Amino acid sequence: MNDPVTIFFERIDAQGYLFATGDLLLGEFLDAIVDAAAQLVAGLGYVSSFERACSEADADNDQQDINRRAREFHQHVPLVGPDLNGRLHVCSEAAMQREHERIIERQRELYGPAARTLMAAEWLAAYCDAGRFREWLDRHSADDALAIVQRLKERRQQKD
Repeated sequence: MNDPVTIFFERIDAQGYLFATGDLLLGEFLDAIVDAAAQLVAGLGYVSSFERACSEADADNDQQDINRRAREFHQHVPLVGPDLNGRLHVCSEAAMQREHERIIERQRELYGPAARTLMAAEWLAAYCDAGRFREWLDRHSADDALAIVQRLKERRQQKD
């Protein structure tokens, strides 16, 4: 019988091939990854111990205890992420956080501030005093602040 980790990687490779050939949409591919990860965790025996820990805590109806047990459980669940070649491997939470921050920074370089940030700027400019808006704007990077001000000027010109 194959071990759960081997089965996991085989499933991910197969789903990745189907996605690469266009036989799966992105959403279907991501659903397959989540399903494979859930089966991996179940195959490693983590789900039953987690469910047992939560049911014991739930019996006491103590939310803090449930949260503590969930944190303890998640310390032992491996995180799976892609390496430079796109193959999945176990990695640390810190490595995943750094990669997430790198992706966010790259998106900012390509597309500017997030849409929610621009919406917040428009609301602050419309409904708050200039001092509060300046204070909010100063908490953003120079590039983002410049893009936000430019966006507000464009919106004002569109209204006029």
